Order: sequence, then structure tokens, then C-alpha cells
Amino acid sequence: MITRKQYFVDKDFQTQFMIKFCTIVIIASIITGVLLLMFSARSTNVTIENMRVTVKSTADFLLPVILISFIIGTLVAAISTILLCLYTSHKIVGPLYRITREIKKLGVGDFNINFKTREGDQLKDFISALAEAVANLKKEMTKIKNIVSKISASQNKEISENESFSELKKSLEKFNTE
Repeated sequence: MITRKQYFVDKDFQTQFMIKFCTIVIIASIITGVLLLMFSARSTNVTIENMRVTVKSTADFLLPVILISFIIGTLVAAISTILLCLYTSHKIVGPLYRITREIKKLGVGDFNINFKTREGDQLKDFISALAEAVANLKKEMTKIKNIVSKISASQNKEISENESFSELKKSLEKFNTE
């Protein structure tokens, strides 16, 4: 099992992901507060403040409570959302980062790649299928290299000295399948 070494793998993506979710939480909190104030604007409350009986609209009475609740609720929700988004996005971005790195190796002919996954990564099935495809390609490339080696080692000098055959052999040597 691989342990997490860094929390931001793709900082831009993960930051945008968190900002979008926090924005949704803040907008929902504002809408809730506005609706509560709108529905309470038509009613009144009788309160005793500083030894005086005061009549206030319910909206005026609730506004300080709503603001404090809104600030505390938004902070708790934002922190929770950031942590949850960071954790969740890491389960997606981390494997994609590792896959991209390994595919770049494959792109230059190195078939000795390892698609590592951690417990709980979201792309395990995809990574497994990709690893199987690479293993099959590696096996087929090894077969082709072995056939070319046999032809090259054979007594048939006409084929092994052929320019096209030499090009094929040179091209196959670029692939690392061992």
C-alpha cells in the first residue's frame, strides 16, 4: 500500500473543485438566511431589553442570531467541504497523475511500467484494464523481438542483411520489454 506524500497532486484542479463546492454551501446558507428573514418580516415579537419592553419585528429580533449562525455554519461547512473535496479529489487525481507518468514511459517504448494503486482509489478497474493491456502488448512485442532475433541468427544472410529487416530490428530495439 502506498502512503500519501502530498495532498495537492493537481493543485489547480483540486482548488477549483473545492471552491465550487464551498460556493454552493455559501449560496445555500445565504438563501436559507434570506428566506428566514423574509418569512419573519411580517411578524413581531415582544422582548425585554435593558428593563424595557420592546416590540420588534421578528426579522430584527432574529437578525443577530441568523448572522452568527450563518458565519459559524458557513465556516464549519467550508472547512468540512474543503477536507472532503481534498480527500475525494485525491482519490481521482492521484491515480490519474500516476497513470499519466507511466503512459509517458510507455510512449517512449518502455513496457516496464507499474500502475500502482492505493486502497480506495476510484480508478482501480480502469487501472487494472490498462495494466492488462500493457502486459498483453509487452508479451506480443517480446514475441516479435524473439522472431526477429531468430531470423537474424539464422543462416539466411539475404534476409538478415536486408535494409528493411535492419530497420525493423533497429525499431524493435527501442522497446524495453525485458
